[in-house]
Amino acid sequence: MDDLNEACKKLSALTDVRVVYLPPCAVAASHFFGDDPEANAGMPLEEFIRSVGLVQIKPDFRQYGFNNPCPAGDETYGYEFWATIPDDLDVPAPLIKKRFGGEIYAAHCISMGNFFEWEYHWKWVAESAEYEYDEREPAGMLGTLEEHLNAYSYYSDDAAAARFTQLDLPIPIKSKQ
Repeated sequence: MDDLNEACKKLSALTDVRVVYLPPCAVAASHFFGDDPEANAGMPLEEFIRSVGLVQIKPDFRQYGFNNPCPAGDETYGYEFWATIPDDLDVPAPLIKKRFGGEIYAAHCISMGNFFEWEYHWKWVAESAEYEYDEREPAGMLGTLEEHLNAYSYYSDDAAAARFTQLDLPIPIKSKQ
């Protein structure tokens, strides 16, 4: 049994956490509270991204999402999506233009759907000798984000690339010094 417990510990310990800097930026935000919040928040943002040609005007744009508010159980919850935009770009309703403060994050990449890895990622932060959790906005998921990787390809005209298969899970951190 001890061997099994040791093997389980090794399998659940993350070895690929990266410390990354997410720069401050302007974002177009879409929020929905209710049934199927990811789809209902995602649709208006996707329409905006395509209608303004964000792929062409900001090919380095990024897309983030997070629960807002975060459910504690099976209750109804909300989801908010952000797309980084040029500072001078106007954002039409129902979207809202916001400012993301950025800073440093512990990032762990998962395959879409492997959200159970949040637990291992939080453990890495809690056990880090160098970093500690740094609560900050957005408050929906305690400042954590889900970055949908390869947004450029998703929104390009390449139908084969039009799906998100990986996410980064950034947790806000600061140095313990």
